[in-house]
Amino acid sequence: MPGDANNKTARDLPKLLALTGSLVEFTEKLLAEPIRYSEDDHLAFMGLLSVSQQLQFLKSIRLLVENNLGASVGLIARAMLEGMCLYLWCAKDSPSRPLHWRAFSLVKDFRFMMHKRTKGKVVDPATEGKILDGLGKYGDALLSNKGREARKKGNQPLRDDYIKNWPSVSKKQMFEEVEGGLLYQEVYSNMSDLTHWDIASFAGRIRRGSQVVCFLEDSSRTESAIALAVGCQSLLQSLELFDSHLRLQKGQGISDLKQQYIATLQT
Repeated sequence: MPGDANNKTARDLPKLLALTGSLVEFTEKLLAEPIRYSEDDHLAFMGLLSVSQQLQFLKSIRLLVENNLGASVGLIARAMLEGMCLYLWCAKDSPSRPLHWRAFSLVKDFRFMMHKRTKGKVVDPATEGKILDGLGKYGDALLSNKGREARKKGNQPLRDDYIKNWPSVSKKQMFEEVEGGLLYQEVYSNMSDLTHWDIASFAGRIRRGSQVVCFLEDSSRTESAIALAVGCQSLLQSLELFDSHLRLQKGQGISDLKQQYIATLQT
């Protein structure tokens, strides 16, 4: 958001804070209600966790901004964007991708368990049983080619018989598949400097004197406003998908908040 857009975004800060409060209140009320779903509906499970985490992230951004501690908000907003993108991307191939997202945690647990065993550490039998039961139910979806061949022969897959990483696509490709290419280029990538401790991220945070270098406390209204805008968008789009998938009948409330969000950025 270069130039005048940055200045306008900074001026939007009070309105964005007010919108954030309304969005947080709406989401908290939604999550306080009974939300019923099938345990085999992996997109619903993913949605419940995604919306809950997005809510906590947005509350954190708001708290930091309200207390003039905005130096970290870009990190949180970037995580919110990535979470929103992953959720939308998984929904495009449901139930396969949500199942893979959920099942890969079992693969990681299995590998950690095997690592402990190679180090001579004791593995809790109950924990091992849960991991193996979970892999027995969901693990086949994440078998490597080697693992699939082992399964065909009736053998139990070993640690390296599962895929190494999931998902296999890049973040850029993921964003593009959910029509978020511009978000990736203009927002997500630009927030990466601080995430990776790039020297460029310190450019606006230091002041040099003749013999001293001072690290400035964050006072950037623009960064705070952008993080709030990104956070609101991430939660709103996650809510839209969650409501649509589970037919929670909260569409009007979400639509009203979305229109308020659009008006906040346009006026």
